[in-house]
Amino acid sequence: MENAPIKYGLQLESESEEGVEETQFQKDAGYLGNMITWYNNRGAPDIVWKRLYRMVYNSEWYELYGRTTVTHLANAYFSYVVKSIWEENIQGNPLWSLHQKLKKTVSKLSSWSREVYGDTHEEPIRLDREISNLEFVLMNNNNESNRTKLYISKAEYIRYLKIQDSMLRLKSRVKWLSEGDSNTSYFHSVIKDKRRKLGINKIQNEHFQ
Repeated sequence: MENAPIKYGLQLESESEEGVEETQFQKDAGYLGNMITWYNNRGAPDIVWKRLYRMVYNSEWYELYGRTTVTHLANAYFSYVVKSIWEENIQGNPLWSLHQKLKKTVSKLSSWSREVYGDTHEEPIRLDREISNLEFVLMNNNNESNRTKLYISKAEYIRYLKIQDSMLRLKSRVKWLSEGDSNTSYFHSVIKDKRRKLGINKIQNEHFQ
């Protein structure tokens, strides 16, 4: 991963101006979410906006994992959770220290996730019931307050569905990697078929010639 250049002032530069140069050997993974991941909490004209890191990958990475995109999370406090653990001084040999830090990281991030997002399995069920109740209330009393409550609940419901989708995608990738060579032939056949469909055999003009 590479550091991106710092941008000063209120006016943001375009993505192309600050992007990592792509070549035939490396590709910028791009991102989802906010284009800025850090700022220095200062007012104009001293404010600094920055996309801290970029991920670039080569053809070998693409062959193994396909197209990869970085997601910028809205709540980045988890990075401080990880940092605090990895800055701890754990006695023992390096392998033991690494093992203990990984265990602590998993435990702390699980606690952080429950505090920030709640139960990602139960919340959608609860919100689904809440939406049904709010729709019934709105049918009998259609006012701005009830409409706002319904819109907020629907937005939260969609947010949790997206979280669940992200978790399922991650689990499926972990499963794929754990199964190893058992999927290799199938994987290559799928990739070859996709490349065949994306290939350009000929180009026609407006007269279909």
